[in-house]
This record gives sequence, C-alpha cells and structure tokens, in this order.
Amino acid sequence: MHRVVKIEKIVEEAKDIKSFYFHDDLCSKARPGQFIMVWIPGVDEIPMSLSRINVGGYSSITVLKVGDATSKLHKMRIGDQIGIKGPFGNGFSIEDYDHIAFLAGGSGAAPILAAVYHALSLKKDFELFLGARSSKMVPFINELRNMGVRAYISTDDGSLGYHGTVIDLFNEFYKKENYDLIVACGPEKMLYKVALLSEELGVEAQISLERYMKCGLGVCGTCSINGYLVCKDGPVFSAKVLLETNEFGRIRRKGSGAPIKI
Repeated sequence: MHRVVKIEKIVEEAKDIKSFYFHDDLCSKARPGQFIMVWIPGVDEIPMSLSRINVGGYSSITVLKVGDATSKLHKMRIGDQIGIKGPFGNGFSIEDYDHIAFLAGGSGAAPILAAVYHALSLKKDFELFLGARSSKMVPFINELRNMGVRAYISTDDGSLGYHGTVIDLFNEFYKKENYDLIVACGPEKMLYKVALLSEELGVEAQISLERYMKCGLGVCGTCSINGYLVCKDGPVFSAKVLLETNEFGRIRRKGSGAPIKI
C-alpha cells in the first residue's frame, strides 16, 4: 500500500538532476543505502535510493532524468504528491569501521550522500571520491563543502577536478591511505572495478547494486543476480559476494528477464 507524501522542497543539484524532499516517518528511520518504490501518478512505479534521511526533518530522493517516469517527476512542483512504499532492502553498515572511502559515480552519488551524513553523525574518518561525466553533472558540491567533507572530484572530460574516472582518482589515493572499508555506488562497470580493487588491496567493500525492479518485494524475480534478489538481499552487497557470481559486471537483465551484456 502506497503512502502519499507531498513534495515539500525541490533542489536542482546539477544538469538533469533534482532532489525532491518530503516528510515520512518510516523513511526518517531508514538505513543509508535502502531504497523506496516511488509511484509517479499516471506513469509508473520506480525504485529510488534515499539521498537524505531525516536531514532537518526531511528525507529525499535525488533523480537523474533518463526516462518517462523520471521526466514526469522532474516536471512536478512543490505541493505535488507522489506515492511511496518502503524503505526496502539492506543498507550500508559502517559503524564498525574507522577510515572509510566513499566512491560515487554519476547518479550513484544519491545513496552515498545518505551514507556520508551517517558517517558525519558517527564522527567517522573518511574521504569522498565523486565522479561524473562533466562539471555540469556533479551533484551536491556546495552541500558537501558546507558540511566540511573532504571531497575529491573527477570528470571524464576534465572540466572539474581530476581528468579521468573516479577509479583513476581513487588509485591516486589508496596507496597513501589506510582504509578499512570502501563504500561504492555507480555504474556497474565501475563497481566491478571497485570490487576487484578491494580484493587486490584486501580491504572490505560494500557495493550498492542497481538492477531492474518491478515489485521491490522479492516476488517478481526480475532483479535476480545468480539467485540473489537485489531488492531483498541487496541493494548493498559485499564485494566478495558479488565477485562470486558470474553475472556481476558482465550481464544485466531486461524487464522480461532476457540477459543483456554490460
């Protein structure tokens, strides 16, 4: 059953990226990395990670405009209503770690932002590595600066920060730092490289994986990856678990279940 929430605030974070703020008691108790199913009236229901959890009394989703549902959401205004279900799935567990590297690529920055807020509340030592295609598509810059976060930025075209991928940027740092956890979200090719790097370094990694979802409840099976259901067993997995599958970084599935090479 959906809960109807009103959009209380809208922030344009970057090109084609907006955050939508709302009040919801259940979302305010979520773990960073969990997601909700968002119903956009007249269009579709889609999974969205929470980007802020009870920050100033608000929770939020941060949305990249890529299709019909997200385009409709981008046209909404303050006071409009959406339906939500959840939170669902497993989130990040950072409480037992001392020095954390957060890696975010593209729209994967949304759940990482929620994890960064949590790390700040726990007074953890951490750095954030944030990658995007260009300077126009880097979200949250002012917010992170205002929070005093040590954030390092990479862009594919070199228009802001390091010229290269976020993995390339991270490679410049990990030899000089002693991380005991890597937390990552982004395109799957990037996440596969993160998992391999964590294995090489002997550092644990928690990875938020995106898969096509219809129900979000573990019923339809469309988000299956070698028997794991992303909506229930994830979306946050250990790198070790994902590397033991034969689909991670190689194959994803359409809504029909047909495999697609990544």
